[in-house]
Amino acid sequence: MSDITIRPASAEDEERLAEIIIEAFGDSTVHAKREALYGILGGRTWQERKAQEIRDALRSRPEYVWVAETEGKVVGFVTYILHADDLGEIRKQCR
Repeated sequence: MSDITIRPASAEDEERLAEIIIEAFGDSTVHAKREALYGILGGRTWQERKAQEIRDALRSRPEYVWVAETEGKVVGFVTYILHADDLGEIRKQCR
């Protein structure tokens, strides 16, 4: 098994994170389910909407996005939000 390095995400990771989030969620997202019922909404596919979520997080709060990397390749990531001094939320995506 290769070693895994955890590090803060960088702008260079953006496209890989978008790939991971689309693959990890597949068609189980609310966006995908709406699209299956009503077709493409607002001219953007569910994949584009889901990828935009991680892009927005990386651009607006990069300090809250960390990646897992092995052999020089990003294989997963986690985002988190601090709501208050004693309350937070962690979300992870791996592939």
